[in-house]
Amino acid sequence: MTQPDAYRIALAQNVATNGRLFCILLAAANYATGHPFGVAYAAVPVGFAWASDLVSHPTLKRGWAHASIVTAIILAILTFLNCW
Repeated sequence: MTQPDAYRIALAQNVATNGRLFCILLAAANYATGHPFGVAYAAVPVGFAWASDLVSHPTLKRGWAHASIVTAIILAILTFLNCW
């Protein structure tokens, strides 16, 4: 494994971990404001990221990863509106 490959893997793992922690924070914010469905929806981006990790086809992997990012953004906006 070359140096740039190791760097890319470490960066991807860091992004994935931070994304999952972000979803945990969103779930906590929804729980604190009394929105149980927001807590449940916080698992959706994590599920998409998990599916992306399991798929080997590059197009499907990219699609699941994009779905994870988009749902996390939508969840963040909805959480912001719920907490307002």
